[in-house]
Amino acid sequence: MRKPSARQRYIRLLLHWMDRMESILIRGLLIAAILMLTAQLLLRIPIVRETWSGTDRLEGDPVRSNETSP
Repeated sequence: MRKPSARQRYIRLLLHWMDRMESILIRGLLIAAILMLTAQLLLRIPIVRETWSGTDRLEGDPVRSNETSP
């Protein structure tokens, strides 16, 4: 059996590295999507939204849907 050349070894190492990076990127994207979804769901809770979002305090009184407009 022949010893692999430096070029073949480099290609094999590169492909191995690319496979590892692909799995790390996919895992990172999945974690980011789960965190974003969790944050969006938590922002639907009024107490959490008041704590996390400073913009809600600056917007004034919310419009009530059961009030009739003039």
